Order: sequence, then C-alpha cells, then structure tokens
Amino acid sequence: MKWLICMLAIMALGLSGCLNTDAVTAAPNPFLITPSRSPLIYTVTPLIIYPTVSETPSATATLAVETPAASTPAFTETLTPTFTLAPETLGITLLGCEAGFDVTHGMGEVTNVYVKLTNSFGPDLEAVCATLAAADEGRVHPDKTICVDSLPLGYQTILKLTVDTAFQVSSVVEVTVSSSNGLFLRAGGMACTDIGAFLPASETLGVVEPIQ
Repeated sequence: MKWLICMLAIMALGLSGCLNTDAVTAAPNPFLITPSRSPLIYTVTPLIIYPTVSETPSATATLAVETPAASTPAFTETLTPTFTLAPETLGITLLGCEAGFDVTHGMGEVTNVYVKLTNSFGPDLEAVCATLAAADEGRVHPDKTICVDSLPLGYQTILKLTVDTAFQVSSVVEVTVSSSNGLFLRAGGMACTDIGAFLPASETLGVVEPIQ
C-alpha cells in the first residue's frame, strides 16, 4: 500500500512539471509547425472549349462532259436504186390460146398462149421474162419461159408460151413477168379462150417494136 501511494505521488509530481502555466505572449511561428499528414493538392482540370463550326453546304459541282462531234465516214456509199413498178407500168394482155401437139419433146397435147407486153410508162426494162403456168400442167415445157433482152419505153412485144396440159381440157393459165429492174407482175387466172383467126404471124413473135 505504501508503494502504491509513493508511485502516485511520483506521477503527480512528474505531470506538474510538464505543465506550462506561463501566459502566451507571442503568436506561434507557422514555419515551426510540422503538418501531421501530407497536404492535399487539388489539380484543376482545364476546361477546353472548342469553337462551334457552322457548316455551310457547298454548291454541288456539275461535271460538264463534252461529247465529241460525230465523225463523218471517210467513204460515201452509192446505192443502186431498185424500181418496183406498179401493175399499170407494164401492160400484160392475153391474146388467146390454141391447143396443139408436141411430139418433138415427147409430149401429147400442149397449150400455146400468146401474150403481148407493152411498156407504156417506163422506165426502160432489161432482161424481161414471161413464164406461163396452167392448172393442169404436166411436164415442164422448154418454151414455158420466154425472154427478151430489153423492152424500152414506148415499145411492145408478143411472146408465144407453151405448157404441157391435159387432153381436151380448157386450161386455167397465169403469166408471170419479171425483169432485172425489179419488175414482178402476174396476170391471168382464167380459162384461156381460143385465139382463132387472130393468131399472130410467126415472124413477129419475140420482136420488140414500137407500140401500135
């Protein structure tokens, strides 16, 4: 017990010696104060303001393409005109028919047709050919087609065409006329009548002569 009292007395004396009861006469020096912890450092984040750009739409560019001028061909083609003649340009007249026999070509009865071609309006015709056909035609006769070299404007000719036909039958015939000028005409399609006494003279057949 005595030791406890002695210890308490010693501690009381120690504490009284540590107390500073003197009055404060001057402000403490701030440079003598050591901070108990590291000070906080605040870094201000800079505010960056970007200028606002107002975009103005630019005008649309137009690409001008120059088209080259069409080139002129280095050559000029010369076309040969082709005449397609109207039916009235060339007159086709069936003068009549006659029946006959052709033993020379080994045929029986044949039909001879006399056709007059008249060029009244032109132009001049070249290589004019007339071809005869019959509804009851048999073998092809050599004189089925007859041609003349030319038939100028204002001229005519009479041709004798022959086809192999049936015995004693009234034949329906048709004549087709063509030329190197592009002429193509047909006439006929009827039973050919007997020419009788109007049979042309043999020396006039195929002769080109002025229109009478």
